[in-house]
Amino acid sequence: MIDILYDWNPWWEEKENISALKGIERTGYLNTLMDLMEKRHIISISGIRRGGKTTLMYQTINRLMEDVIPQNICYINLDDERLTGSEDPLEQLFKEYKRNIPFDPDRRIYMFLDEIQSIPGWEKWIKRYYDLGRDIKFVVSGSSSSLISSDYSTLLTGRNLTLNVDPLSFREYLTFNSIIPNTGTPEKIWKKNRQDEDTLIQHLETYMKEGGFPEIVRGGKDPTLLKQYFKDIIYRDIIRRHNVRHPDKLELLAVYVLRNFSNIMSLRRIGQASGLSPDTVREYIGLLERSYMIFTSRNFSRSSSENLRTNAPIKIYSTDLGMANALMLEPMESRGRWAENLVAKKVEREQGHCFYWREKREVDVVLPEKKLAMQVCYGPIRENEVENLTIFPYKDYQGMLISKDVFSMGDPIPRAPLWAYLLG
Repeated sequence: MIDILYDWNPWWEEKENISALKGIERTGYLNTLMDLMEKRHIISISGIRRGGKTTLMYQTINRLMEDVIPQNICYINLDDERLTGSEDPLEQLFKEYKRNIPFDPDRRIYMFLDEIQSIPGWEKWIKRYYDLGRDIKFVVSGSSSSLISSDYSTLLTGRNLTLNVDPLSFREYLTFNSIIPNTGTPEKIWKKNRQDEDTLIQHLETYMKEGGFPEIVRGGKDPTLLKQYFKDIIYRDIIRRHNVRHPDKLELLAVYVLRNFSNIMSLRRIGQASGLSPDTVREYIGLLERSYMIFTSRNFSRSSSENLRTNAPIKIYSTDLGMANALMLEPMESRGRWAENLVAKKVEREQGHCFYWREKREVDVVLPEKKLAMQVCYGPIRENEVENLTIFPYKDYQGMLISKDVFSMGDPIPRAPLWAYLLG
């Protein structure tokens, strides 16, 4: 056990050893996490596999070591095969840590437990130490399905705070490519960055195709790697943990919905494509959402009964466009669908949900909190795109058109370039 501890904590021997692990800082997430470190609560880092959770832990450890001695920070990747078959491995590791590592007992201990879902009963172990009032700050991460399970939710209610980590946003993607755009509202961003618009659009269209998984952006531009991410999520995060009855059909369903991102689909239509009943489709869509592979958008209505319809058609979006593109049978230039997916993802990230509206016509994205209806038109602006906003039935909503490169805030329906909207 002591060898495992030293292998995963190279900063105990040389503080600078963290440098090779911390990568490029994702400042927004890191600052949020550092604020949460002041609280006693257990921190759960969730999000799609390979989205950057482990690197964020290393970045937090690096920041903590500005004020904390290295030996008071312990990181363990619990997916280590050497722990297989160990009885109560968390307790064994913690006892070895306390017996052999020269930490300062008068200061807080920081325990970073990665791939926590690998250890059955981990919730009870952490709850025990939390309830005993020990000065230990727990930060855990793992597949989303394990961090929102009923056991976890019941045992740690009121004791935990969750931070969801997505693949790189467009702003983070630019940062990884050494471009630091100005900040502010879309209007301020457009005014301050318009001289670089062509360059920003080029980067945006590359981002649309390749997505934002950190390893891909940093140089692993290989679609086979994205396909492997897809397989790992399906088989390791979903099928293995939920005893899925029809694993082949789940995979078929996932491929189908990712190839049809940004389209409205009924459960029946998805079921016909994958050979599943509507009820099973609903169940499997839920599993894909809980793995953060996809997110859904539902038809907006002010009627509460309409909003409760579970069989209503849904839009399905990909958390990462690179993964969706890697699953296409042949390369596709779907800039309009890509653009809508990016707008929907920004809304889902900020609001926690997403809506569309459709009767005879369709509005792509509706934000009830901001009373805003948005149409995404990445290319020549068609008249019917504007008309869809004018016939939107809720007249207290402001319409907005997201374009490729048109900016006009003086019109009855404002227009903003996609790149400026994403950076806003």
